[in-house]
Amino acid sequence: MKLKTLVVITLVVFACSVMFAEGPAKSLSSAKGSAWGSGHMSLTRQASDFYQSGTFDYSNANANGLWNANSSGYGINGQVFVSYEAPGTGASVTDITFYELIDGTTGLGSGTYTILDGNVTSGSGGTTYKTGNCSSVTNSYTGITGFGLPLYAITCNIKKAVKLKAGVSYWINFDPNIYLLGYLGDIEDMPDATYYGGGSDEFYNSYFNSSSFGYTFAPTWTYSSGGACGGIGCDDFMISLSGTL
Repeated sequence: MKLKTLVVITLVVFACSVMFAEGPAKSLSSAKGSAWGSGHMSLTRQASDFYQSGTFDYSNANANGLWNANSSGYGINGQVFVSYEAPGTGASVTDITFYELIDGTTGLGSGTYTILDGNVTSGSGGTTYKTGNCSSVTNSYTGITGFGLPLYAITCNIKKAVKLKAGVSYWINFDPNIYLLGYLGDIEDMPDATYYGGGSDEFYNSYFNSSSFGYTFAPTWTYSSGGACGGIGCDDFMISLSGTL
C-alpha cells in the first residue's frame, strides 16, 4: 500500500473519530477538508425522472455536502431547500430524490417533504406550498463515495402528486429520518454533464435552514467563513424529480 493511501485512511479515521466525539459538522468541507472519493462521476437517468440537477463530483476541489437529515442518534435536524422552476407545461411530482452522503441506512425508512413558493430570501422561508410525510422512503447506493461516505439516492414517494405551476419558483426539501449522518451532495460543475429534463437548473439559489446549527434560511453559495457551506460555497445540490410534465 502506498504511503499516500495510508495517510488518507489515517486522516479519514481521525476525522470520523473527531466528528463522532463532538457531533456532526454542518458541512463536510469543514469536517474533513478534502474531496476524497471514488466511483463513477455520471449517473444513469432513471426512466421516471423528468429532472435531474446534475451529479456530485468528488474530484472537484470544492466538492462539499451540507447537512440534510433528521438524526435520531444526534438529535439534530437540518434542511436544504433546492430551487426549481417547472417548464411551460407545469409539472406533477410523485417522487423527490435527494442524493446524500450517509454513513449507513440504519433508521432510514421515513421522512418529510416540504415545498415552498413565494420570495424565499436570506432569513425568510417564503410560503409553504405543500408539506407532509412521505408515503414511503426507498434508497439505492449509487456507486459513488465522497469524504469517506457512500452516496445514496434516497427517494420520498408522495401519496398524492403535487402539481407545480409553470413560471413559479419553488424550493424543495426532502428530509429523511436517519440514525446518524446525512449530507446532501453539492454540484460545482456548470453546466453539469448529467443535468437533464423539464425545468430550470438554478445555481446559487439554495438555502439551509436548521435550528440545531443556528441557521435560518441561510444562502448556501456564499464564501464567507460563517456561510452555511463552511466558507467553501455550494453552488447547487444533487436532486431529481419524478412524475409527469
